[in-house]
Amino acid sequence: MSDYKSYMGSDYTEPEFEEVTQEMLDNFSSDISDYFEDNTEYNGLYSESADFESMYNSIEEEEKTIEEIRAEREERQRLRRQAKRKERRSSFINSFMPFTAFMVLVCTVSYFNAQQFGLAVTYNDRQIALVENAGVVEEAVSIIDSRIINKSLDTPEDEPKYTVAVVNNGSSFQTSAELSRTIIESDGVLSDNVCGVFADGSFVGAVETEDEAKKVLDSLLTAKKKEYEKQYKENDKIKKVKVEKVKFNTSVILEVGLFAKDSVVSSKVIKDRLVNNIDLSYTVVVSEEKNVKLRYKTEYVVDSTKPEGYEEVIREGKIGEGTAIERVTYVDGVQIDKETVKVTASVKPQKQIICVSAENENAEDAKTLQEYENSKSSDTAKNTDNNSTAADNGSSSDTSLNDSTENQSSSEPTVQKPSQFIWPAVNCYDITNTFGYVGEKLHKGIDISGPCADGQPIVASASGYVTVAVLDYGTENYGCYLIIDHGNGYQTKYAQCSDIYVTPGTYVEQGEVIAAVGSTGDSTGAHLHFEIIEYGEYVNPANYLY
Repeated sequence: MSDYKSYMGSDYTEPEFEEVTQEMLDNFSSDISDYFEDNTEYNGLYSESADFESMYNSIEEEEKTIEEIRAEREERQRLRRQAKRKERRSSFINSFMPFTAFMVLVCTVSYFNAQQFGLAVTYNDRQIALVENAGVVEEAVSIIDSRIINKSLDTPEDEPKYTVAVVNNGSSFQTSAELSRTIIESDGVLSDNVCGVFADGSFVGAVETEDEAKKVLDSLLTAKKKEYEKQYKENDKIKKVKVEKVKFNTSVILEVGLFAKDSVVSSKVIKDRLVNNIDLSYTVVVSEEKNVKLRYKTEYVVDSTKPEGYEEVIREGKIGEGTAIERVTYVDGVQIDKETVKVTASVKPQKQIICVSAENENAEDAKTLQEYENSKSSDTAKNTDNNSTAADNGSSSDTSLNDSTENQSSSEPTVQKPSQFIWPAVNCYDITNTFGYVGEKLHKGIDISGPCADGQPIVASASGYVTVAVLDYGTENYGCYLIIDHGNGYQTKYAQCSDIYVTPGTYVEQGEVIAAVGSTGDSTGAHLHFEIIEYGEYVNPANYLY
């Protein structure tokens, strides 16, 4: 049996196998016989239960088994050959695989080194750009956010997204500025480079261009100008008027940038909203030309022969006529300032001459009566010569105004009498700053102060109409101030007040309380800044006050 098993593991050709098989059968039969002969304990059993025929049958059955074994062996050989072929292939693949893997790695690295990678940016589910890194996207979003002018309106809620992508040849990365523009163009909610209109801190709306917005504002200013021109045409006292300037007091700001598309409207809508929804305030500066009466001035002469207290008018004064150009400032129809720019005399006033005694307070620096008479005779003779020359030349001259020739030589009329203006600050008599230039800057008046000056009464230096009354408690310019027009080209200004008691258009008498001393505006302490304006020129008030 051991030999049989060993044969099963050997490799034989088919004839060799048949020969070996037959030999095995013979050996098997011999072994069986020998076995039973050697084992006597089985002799009886063998003789009783088996005979040679049965043994032969067993051998035949064994032969069938061997045939099956043969078939099985062939199948195993086939499988072994197949396995060897696989092994040879596997051996080849295993030996070649590292090289193949290395080459694949080399090719992969070379491929990806030859590629350019970036981020594909998508917005509203659509790819819109390629960028180099995420920082570009973040900066673009920041740019858009900073350029949205009115964030209270509906603005985009979607955020751009990005993923890694291969950049093809010919493609380029967008900068943050370019990406911001691309997002805006892709958005559909925002409009770029439109002009928003803000009035009094409120958003009015937006129009397509800044020029369109400016035209709207210009049309409003033009309409206000025409309104004032129409009012003046109906005023018979005004000879000529020119509206020099119209401006908004209300803060109106134009700003170009990003706005929600639904806030962009027509210029007509913007104009209607400004007129109907915003309380617009205007400043209008008007140049007015009107007829005026020119006050005469008074001159004193001294007659030392006259007794103390003597005072006599030796020539009556005559009021002249002319035109004055005044620059008037209105805020929403209320006059707040008036300045006399120019006065032209058509009929010059005639000076009044008063003769006083030597003891009179006005006698100081006055001409003597004799000097006056001599100058008058000289002027009369000069006029006579002029009239004779004119007669010789065939022309005529009116000599009825000979007495006024002295005044005719005066280019500008002046105040009637220095004592016309009274001291304006009650209980304050110290002049702390005088009239005149400090460096290149003119201090246009005098500053009046005194102990406990703050709150002291201020009175009208002369009678007239209040033309300006401004309550400004800031720290610049005149602060709280008012102007009184006394007629005939004279005005007084009272500034740095703590309070104003009168309003524009009010007529005040000389000496009437009109304000209180303070320290508003450009001031370092309580005082009254007082100015006298004579035919549009600032004069030294100290020369006119008593």
